[in-house]
Amino acid sequence: MTTPLRIGTLGTGSIVARALLGPASEVPEVTVAAVASRSPEKARSYADTHGIAKACRYDELIADPDIDIVYIALPNSMHAEWSIRALKAGKHVLCEKPMTSNLAQANEVAAAAGRSRGVYMEAFHFPYHPFAKRVRDILDTRAIGRILSADAQFQIPARAFTPTNIRFNFELAGGAMMDAGCYVVQALRSMLGESRQVLDAVATVDRADPRVDTGMRATVEFEGDRRATLCASFLAGEKAAVDITLRGESGQLTISSLYVPQWGGALRLELAGRTYSEAAEPTPSYVFQLRELVRCVRDGAPVLTSAANGAVNMSLIDAIYQKAGLPLRGDSDPGFSAS
Repeated sequence: MTTPLRIGTLGTGSIVARALLGPASEVPEVTVAAVASRSPEKARSYADTHGIAKACRYDELIADPDIDIVYIALPNSMHAEWSIRALKAGKHVLCEKPMTSNLAQANEVAAAAGRSRGVYMEAFHFPYHPFAKRVRDILDTRAIGRILSADAQFQIPARAFTPTNIRFNFELAGGAMMDAGCYVVQALRSMLGESRQVLDAVATVDRADPRVDTGMRATVEFEGDRRATLCASFLAGEKAAVDITLRGESGQLTISSLYVPQWGGALRLELAGRTYSEAAEPTPSYVFQLRELVRCVRDGAPVLTSAANGAVNMSLIDAIYQKAGLPLRGDSDPGFSAS
């Protein structure tokens, strides 16, 4: 049998268990071999709890010759630095989204990935799930004809996060657009092609820091003179709102929970007065992402959520922030004013 690829994780946040440790138990081609934290004691405690052999600091993990893949689960503001360090060290990289704080950083990561022999994958897990591929098939066969417009939202319940959560920290590149919004951007681009311009954007800002968006609504013009409205927020009620509606020349496609299919993903196709519904497979999208990462590393398969793709996402995210009058993440200009 082929020796499993050895993964080391930078960070011990809750996403690690959900996106890596659980899926790794379903993918025999990988093993989680190390965990790194700024605190050696924290790393050791996490390693002991989860049965991971090595515990170390960030730089020690990057330099470890026994690690093949580095999984970056750090705050957004640290993604660029550690992605580049890992790529320079010859590692493959699976980096949590968004890939960086802004487009300038994304271009630096993409350049480093281009110079590296390693694979870089941004951890947008949902495109690797069969449900996303099923949606793609429906659109590719033009079941609803040419897409004319779209509405997409990812709104997370307000109770999900405490006020001290890193998502509300500007210095750590927080904000609703960076968190839920990057999913919406990735999904819309995959369906409508490339954006032309942001027509309007309105942010709801955090009371404690007006640089941080707790909600964002924007209208974006895509190629073919098609418009999409998007909404990303931490302001939903009891249930998350995770819907996309695509209106075409001959019908309409409504998709629920495309971003996280295991949350009860479903689609509804409306054509000529008839309705067809289909549910998503419940297997977590993170499992499919990890399987695809193995394929990219072992077989040289092209990466769907590559650094180049991520840079285009960041370009649109930056444009939305600018249209809304908010500073870009990674821009700590003390002269910024909410007015």
